[in-house]
Amino acid sequence: MSLTDHPAWPHLRAAFVAFHLLAVGIASVPAPEGGMIRSAWSDPSVVTEFRSWTRRLNNMGIAITQAEFEDLLWDFGTQYMSARKVVLAPFTPYYRAAGTRQSWRMFVSAQHHPSRLFIEVQEGSEWRLVYEQNTPEATWMKGFLEHDRVRSATFRYSWKPYAGAYKNFGRWLAEVAAEDFPDAVAMRTRWYRAQTPSPEQVLAGELPEGTFHSQQVYPLAPIRAEWEAE
Repeated sequence: MSLTDHPAWPHLRAAFVAFHLLAVGIASVPAPEGGMIRSAWSDPSVVTEFRSWTRRLNNMGIAITQAEFEDLLWDFGTQYMSARKVVLAPFTPYYRAAGTRQSWRMFVSAQHHPSRLFIEVQEGSEWRLVYEQNTPEATWMKGFLEHDRVRSATFRYSWKPYAGAYKNFGRWLAEVAAEDFPDAVAMRTRWYRAQTPSPEQVLAGELPEGTFHSQQVYPLAPIRAEWEAE
């Protein structure tokens, strides 16, 4: 007699389906995993969200400052994530075996202060722009850098918690630039952050001023020296 012919099989199957739904359902409950990095809360987009929600609460008659609201959310999030970790612990081996670690979290809010990647090479004493995100004038590595899967990664590199990954990514780009631009002595990457314009500003041609941040400079001579030594 095979397992599926056993009288208990329908009950075992139902129990497994119920267990699976329970395990996946618990893991799918929203959780601020990526947001529990306090340093990331200083990002302009995050600050804007906190300011907006604080204003809404004040308009509802709840007297609270933005700093108090942030501390309240941090304390709640910390306790919530600790409790969630305890609840998920018994199911962790199953998630690992079944490959069901997808939490189904989506975007939490719009990015009101997006950063745009700039890549430049130094030729002599001058810096020349070779790539600017989403522009037709500087298109070096455009096909790769603007691929959907790559953009989902580079989007994070403008955030402080991903500084290490950003530096490693820049190092890899420098190796490509060392070959593609033989006269260049250095390559640099940096991000330009500006507030998303309102519809009225777009129609008037008034784009908000932004600032550069997270600049990294990579000398290309050491990279070429490593190639020659191999």
